[in-house]
Amino acid sequence: MNFNNKSFTTNSCPKIGIKIHETNNNSFSNKNIFESQNINIMNNQSKLTKPVNYYNTTLDTLDLDIDNYSLDDLYHLFNIPDKQLNDVSLKDAKQIVLKMHPDKSKLDSKYFLFFSKAYKTLFSIYEFQNKSTKKTFKNEDYYDESNNAILDNVFKNNKDFKDPKNFNNWFNKSFEKHRIENPIEEGYGDWLKSDEGIMDISENVTKGNMNEIFEKKKKQIQALTTYNGVSDMFSSTLGGSLLTGDSTFTTDSYTDLRQAYTETLIPVTQEDFEKMPKFSNVNEYKSNRDRIDSTPLSKVESERILLRQHNDMDQQSAALAFKYAKESEKAKRNQQSFWGDIKQLTG
Repeated sequence: MNFNNKSFTTNSCPKIGIKIHETNNNSFSNKNIFESQNINIMNNQSKLTKPVNYYNTTLDTLDLDIDNYSLDDLYHLFNIPDKQLNDVSLKDAKQIVLKMHPDKSKLDSKYFLFFSKAYKTLFSIYEFQNKSTKKTFKNEDYYDESNNAILDNVFKNNKDFKDPKNFNNWFNKSFEKHRIENPIEEGYGDWLKSDEGIMDISENVTKGNMNEIFEKKKKQIQALTTYNGVSDMFSSTLGGSLLTGDSTFTTDSYTDLRQAYTETLIPVTQEDFEKMPKFSNVNEYKSNRDRIDSTPLSKVESERILLRQHNDMDQQSAALAFKYAKESEKAKRNQQSFWGDIKQLTG
């Protein structure tokens, strides 16, 4: 197995416990990989215009739990610095996976299984982004008929379950154990019972210093405000976000309970007010508006903005696909665990 490296940089690996260091080796054979357990897993320099950071990873300290990896970690793992999934980047990533096969690398199969799972995740994201055909939804029954016998044995071997109260108690505990939590749909029950979001003013507020304290609080809110970039003037959606659960279903202010309580102070300071242009009459205001440059964007600038928006949409769709892939994998594990618990009851 040869990895031709043309440049090396000292960097930090996205996963803990993985040391990255400089090296002058230009190739690795199966023998020294097996002996040192060091392997350069990044070999994606071909057809890339920007310099590539090579990651020399100690395999015996590599985190093999795919659940601990974010989407950016997977990009780093397969050396996709521009975060663009295409035929070329996926082909190079697949080559890395194939080189990790035990027959070629002489390594434990767990490394091949880990890289295979990581690649499948990226490939599913690529399919999600590039799917052009519409899926025809059909009413399908996903219930496994073989589970009927298991359920019958549960009630046959556990006489306590014949009491609805006992069965409901077991079911509620099992449900809480295996359900997939969605933080967007959790509600605000716990938040309402806590002191989170309450304005903490330890100073003694008087009529003389009230304005100064409010100005200080406004600046603190401004420092925590997230800037999401310039939004389009028009949008084909309601302006919400599937990733964060944001929704602008109505134009009314404070449709969200938590927002109404936490955003009671508008973070516009006196300093912001002083920076705004002032007009003594309507004519001055109109004259200032007339001086605003309304020249349409040039073709180059328009294409640059469109490209940026396209890249942003790609990143959002990739993040959404990654989120769904993680949830789907977790749902499968929880389902297996649920039926595993039921089978134990029949034992």
